[in-house]
Amino acid sequence: MKKIITSTLILLLILTAAGCKDDSNPVPPVIEEQLPAFKAGEMFLAGAKLTLYADDSLRAGYNKLYLKIADSARGSILSDVELQVTPVMHMMTHTHSSPIIQPEICTCGLSPFGGVFQMPSGDMGEWSLRFTLTNRALNRTEIGSMPVTVLNTSNVKVVTGSDGTSYVLTYVPIKTPKVGINDISFYLHKRETMMEWPAVTNAQIIMTPDMPSMGHGSPNNVNPVHAQNGEYKGKVNFTMTGEWRITCQVNSGSDSLFTSSFNINF
Repeated sequence: MKKIITSTLILLLILTAAGCKDDSNPVPPVIEEQLPAFKAGEMFLAGAKLTLYADDSLRAGYNKLYLKIADSARGSILSDVELQVTPVMHMMTHTHSSPIIQPEICTCGLSPFGGVFQMPSGDMGEWSLRFTLTNRALNRTEIGSMPVTVLNTSNVKVVTGSDGTSYVLTYVPIKTPKVGINDISFYLHKRETMMEWPAVTNAQIIMTPDMPSMGHGSPNNVNPVHAQNGEYKGKVNFTMTGEWRITCQVNSGSDSLFTSSFNINF
């Protein structure tokens, strides 16, 4: 008899749990422990709370960024939105933008995008991200700016090509360089106007690694080729630890546009 009662109670609990399940909201919550390590800023716009995250402090060069877009009243994730991001450097006499890879609005809670800051924050000027957000649920569009701080690095080069165009070549740091073959990538953009920095997708990059202190290079390197959004992916062979110089000759067809280099020490 006790076994029958116990089995009946278990069955009732299962049925009750199943009946309480709510599938009306398919968007999973963002678990705080899964958020990227660095919170770069937040603001309220068009009935939404925007929170900007990164894996680390923002730095000159390429930054992988993430945006949490939540209803400002309920805290639930919003995905029925349109969003445009424009980086703006505010200088003494003028403003300019920088290369940007626009966000992919994601129902998972964090919308990824990428930004290249070609200079750090400081005496020359300060950065902000200008967001143009349309919240379709409220039929509301607003524009607002979020100040951000950008630290200095040597991972980005701004150079004038042989064609007179200003180019931005960005080295994406290898997370854990090792002796042997490493994946390596660069971003290439050009200036069309002070506020427009489109990706260059048809260049050729000839990459030459060497160790100046040792007087040798390395074999079996693979020149970076364009993948998407101005990113060029290749492979570099480090034959030993120490300081390496990665020289990139950027060509357009048979014309050499410019040559620039980056140092990697591990």
